[in-house]
Amino acid sequence: MKTLINRGSVVSFCVVLALAIIVWQGVVTHERLTVLEKLVDVAWADTDNSYQYRADLVPQFVKAASATPNFDSSATATLLQAQAEVEKFRLDPKQVPTDSSRLNQYDQAQTVLTKSLFHVVAVPMIHHDVKVTTDFRNLTGRLINIQTNVAVARNRFIGAAQTYDQYVQGFPGVLYASAFGFKATAYFPPQAVAGNTVANATARN
Repeated sequence: MKTLINRGSVVSFCVVLALAIIVWQGVVTHERLTVLEKLVDVAWADTDNSYQYRADLVPQFVKAASATPNFDSSATATLLQAQAEVEKFRLDPKQVPTDSSRLNQYDQAQTVLTKSLFHVVAVPMIHHDVKVTTDFRNLTGRLINIQTNVAVARNRFIGAAQTYDQYVQGFPGVLYASAFGFKATAYFPPQAVAGNTVANATARN
């Protein structure tokens, strides 16, 4: 009889211990996921802000170019069209994207905008009769800095999202993430710092 009681006590103890471990692991995992999710939220907001600062330069570049004699108007028209595409695929800055296809569309639109901005900057180098103003040169300098900030913020978002996703989809996070309402997020593909292209181009001007 005592043996049965002892075995029953051991089994009960093991069950209680297992439940305690499960609960403890759940608490730890939830806290970890919450921290990682917050880092992704902050990184995404910073990325969106950096892109928005760059978008604010578009009308300023258009205005400066319009005031420059012989400036190629097709370059500014393309720039405005690229900016309109970005707005069409604009994502919520307060909501980290989870749809890879939508993020890819947004990313492609931003890439086109980047090339359009660089083309506007390169116009005076292609057409030497175009003499840009000090305002245009100052905008070019700001673009270089902002583009570098975009690349840095973008890479931080990629890193934060990858770390979060690995935890959500790995062990033991995968056992708790769905129950706690945590979902994997989408992120950009790696990209080189395009600001160096502008810097090299303007240096040759």
